[in-house]
Amino acid sequence: MAFYLTSFLPDFWQKITSPRVIRPQDKSTNSPTITIEPTPTPWQQFLGQKLESLIETRSGRYGIYLFYVDKEDDQFLGVNHQERFSAASLMKLPIVITAYREAEKRRFDLTAEYRLKEEDKLAGNGSVHLQPEGTIYTYRNLAKLAIEQSDNTASSVIAKALGEDKIQETIDFFNLAKTNYSLWQTTAEDMGQLLVALYQGKALTPAHSQELIGYLLQTIFNDQIPSALPEEIAVAHKIGLDEQILHDAAIVFTNQGDFVLVIMSQGVSSDQAQKTLEEITKTVWEGFSNQGAV
Repeated sequence: MAFYLTSFLPDFWQKITSPRVIRPQDKSTNSPTITIEPTPTPWQQFLGQKLESLIETRSGRYGIYLFYVDKEDDQFLGVNHQERFSAASLMKLPIVITAYREAEKRRFDLTAEYRLKEEDKLAGNGSVHLQPEGTIYTYRNLAKLAIEQSDNTASSVIAKALGEDKIQETIDFFNLAKTNYSLWQTTAEDMGQLLVALYQGKALTPAHSQELIGYLLQTIFNDQIPSALPEEIAVAHKIGLDEQILHDAAIVFTNQGDFVLVIMSQGVSSDQAQKTLEEITKTVWEGFSNQGAV
């Protein structure tokens, strides 16, 4: 992934220095199953109907949010995008973004050292819980591991240092109205809007945005959205995985245009969810490619 960091990020920084405005949406109204804004184009109509037909034939629940960040009118397409799901490890995104935002306000020190305690250790993803008690990490190291390895212990240590209120404050700042940290719930739209804010330079400073996107590019999990795209496509993404839960939230970088794609699933085996996730990703990619959008 080092190639991507040196080859496309300079172009990316030119884009975020003049960020576009995310058009606010009225979250108080019930949206239809498919939502396309602001004005649906033929390819959006066709793609939305195709995605809805696809997930209707699958068991479990699915939520999809697609935002074409290179369109001046900020076109997006959603299928069940405002439906709440268990966040799983997608919640690590607002945790880490909160740490960086607090650091920018000089209320949190990313360079401070933390000495691992036995009671910190959480089984599952990541390598931190395998290290001996007393191992020293900086909070920046822990943030990196929380994203790249989806490390449970690393994210938990950061979250405890920040406090639940600070994390929810970040969630509320970005108007992620259906994301609740204490309930560990979110939606495809909310996670998509958080990635759009990161991409457009609205979440963090340019240096911190580059750092976090670099972590997302170097994640060790690449069996989800990236597996259904051409190998040369760079994907900065964060997965969420639990029993009968499989999510992926991604910024997809291409030479012709970039987009954010979030796919959430619940109530279905990981194998079945993976197949459907790949089908959704391929359908999105073909929809863009056939219309010359990507």
